[in-house]
Amino acid sequence: MNCKKSRNPKKLYSILMQDKFTRSPYQLDSDQDAITILQQSINGWWKPRYIVDHERHEAYEFMNETEQLLTIAYGDIDWSSLQGLPAHIVVRAKMRDGHFPVLFGRFHDGKAEVEWQLNPDGRYYMDDDGYGMTDDEETVLIGTVDRTGKVVQKFKFQSI
Repeated sequence: MNCKKSRNPKKLYSILMQDKFTRSPYQLDSDQDAITILQQSINGWWKPRYIVDHERHEAYEFMNETEQLLTIAYGDIDWSSLQGLPAHIVVRAKMRDGHFPVLFGRFHDGKAEVEWQLNPDGRYYMDDDGYGMTDDEETVLIGTVDRTGKVVQKFKFQSI
């Protein structure tokens, strides 16, 4: 599975700097390294759609509107760390499914750690009255990306 090649980074930056991308359903998260994550509200959740590099005037699409992670390729995942996990979780990794939370840490020297949740804990399914909770355990892969979204440290599951 190959990752999708983003459109021209300078052109995308120019588009994303338009006023309409500074308000709902978008939100900018500032960072100390002149890099911003432009999030979009998808199905009521903030999702990291773009990595915006203000220093280089470039932007990269990290996730599409269907919540697929675009800069992560099959080879960017440490598959041996997923051995023993339920099949549906491995399928989500193969699909690069970002339906559950995907969280960026702070960029430092042009790199940031990313937590990619493939399965939430059982409370995710619980209603306001406390019913519906499942026995699911949270499953998170952790990797590192650079300012273009390229994976520089493979995504790996580490049990707690």
